[in-house]
Parts: sequence; C-alpha cells; structure tokens
Amino acid sequence: METTVLYRSVLEKLVQLSPKELATLDEFLSKLLGHTNKKKTGNKKSGIESPVDWLERLASANSLQSIDDHSEWQRQIRQDRPLTR
Repeated sequence: METTVLYRSVLEKLVQLSPKELATLDEFLSKLLGHTNKKKTGNKKSGIESPVDWLERLASANSLQSIDDHSEWQRQIRQDRPLTR
C-alpha cells in the first residue's frame, strides 16, 4: 500500500476513536516502539498529554521521513475527505 494511502487510512480510523481508546492505542504504540519513559503534561488526572508532547514525540520518532514531498502529501491527504453534515 502506498505510504500516502496508508497514512490517510490510519488517520480516518483515528478520528473515530474515543479519548479512552486513543489513550489505549497510545500506550500500545509506546510499548511497541519501546518508549517506556512517557513525559506527561497537561491534565495529570486523566493522563492526557499536551499537543506539544505529541509533536515532540512525532519529531523524535522521525515518523514522516518516508514522505518525499510534504506539500504533495498534504494535498493528497486533504483530498477525498468525507464531508459530514
């Protein structure tokens, strides 16, 4: 599967998850990737991380290295988005 199509598929599924399901997925992915030292900020009671933490982790994981042309990738991702009313 093409990388862009795969990212789009994953993103479409992520928006359907509840916050609790996202937290479970985040924990699973952290274990899968060997990230044992989770830095928490924001709401400590619920374990929600700030957007800055998410972006820092994304940058440190080099998750977007496989994308050759970021502008083209963005155009493709924005295409065919389901419209809701």
